[in-house]
Amino acid sequence: MSLPRQQIVLAYVAFVLIGAHDGAIGALLPSMRADYRLAAAIVALLFVSQTIGYLLVSFNMGGFIARLGIRRFLAGGTLLFTVGTGVVALHPPQWVGVLLAGIFIGSGLATLDAGLNAYLASVPNNGAALNYLHACYGGGALLGPLVATGLLTLHAPWNATYAVWALSGVGIALSLWSILRVPVGVPTTDAQEVRVVAPWRLRFVASGALFLLVYVGLEASLGSWGFSVLHEARAVPLLTAGWVISSYWGGLTLGRIILARRVGRVGEARMITECLIGTGVGIALAVLIPNGVGTSIALPIIGFFLGPIFPTMIALASQRIPARMLAGSIGFLTSLGITGSALVPWLAGNVIGRAGLGALFPFALVLMVPLGIGWFAAASAPRTA
Repeated sequence: MSLPRQQIVLAYVAFVLIGAHDGAIGALLPSMRADYRLAAAIVALLFVSQTIGYLLVSFNMGGFIARLGIRRFLAGGTLLFTVGTGVVALHPPQWVGVLLAGIFIGSGLATLDAGLNAYLASVPNNGAALNYLHACYGGGALLGPLVATGLLTLHAPWNATYAVWALSGVGIALSLWSILRVPVGVPTTDAQEVRVVAPWRLRFVASGALFLLVYVGLEASLGSWGFSVLHEARAVPLLTAGWVISSYWGGLTLGRIILARRVGRVGEARMITECLIGTGVGIALAVLIPNGVGTSIALPIIGFFLGPIFPTMIALASQRIPARMLAGSIGFLTSLGITGSALVPWLAGNVIGRAGLGALFPFALVLMVPLGIGWFAAASAPRTA
């Protein structure tokens, strides 16, 4: 296997790990709440702590890559993820210990997410390549709830899942350090240019970042709180609820695989518009049929149409943004997306705390309004010279 192909395969494997971690959180939240005796809004602070770590990396990604090189950047960030998940695996006696570890986890996830997105955004036919990359995320997110609920079913403590992620992180870090000895083709600027160019000043980047904030927040909210809705509010058995949540992440994976080639036929903008319509229809179905059966049918449909949006947006960014500014811009786009993955599930937790778990899907339907507005603003932005 050629070195560039090895690098792409390794990027795919790393995204499986990212997805597995994210997908498992929803299945672990009830156990975390019971263990530490926390309200929904407090346990949701885990998303906030991970976002802090994510932002520390992503806002400065272009500068980090320029100074460290892609090899040190990715391998070092993966070690941060391993340290964070390792601390949680040891079961801190206080919830604040989990939150502090979340900062390390978020920093590591940011490194892999933003860095590998920037790498594949620089290759030819990146629309399909990025969808396949994020299909691996969906595959990992499908696997995550199965690992978590499987361990819980075997009466393992919830933090055992984090031990699995920590061990996996060690393998990814060693592989990155070995395979990335030859530089990969990530377009970067020198340190001086990184300081001068602020990606958020570009209209496409600013509006696209706000769009991704809502989008990733919606995706994370459904994946994180959907399990609680199924198991606690809709009386779906534990293992069955885990399978249904996996079908949601599986829908994301299938959407990215099946629709990847369609991006090349219809274009990125039309692909995103079609997926937004399909997402809205799926959420409306969950609202109109508020029981376990309706939710179980709606979640994979929602996942299928949500899936291609993020990678297709990154592919569109590579067309609208000059190569010299691409790494920093993608870092900013992904950082706002991860901000949404913490902020929106936290808001969902507050809504659920006041109105009950049944409010999750009406809340998601309301989010389609700012999502549509954000997409219109991004799609109408001109290409930056």
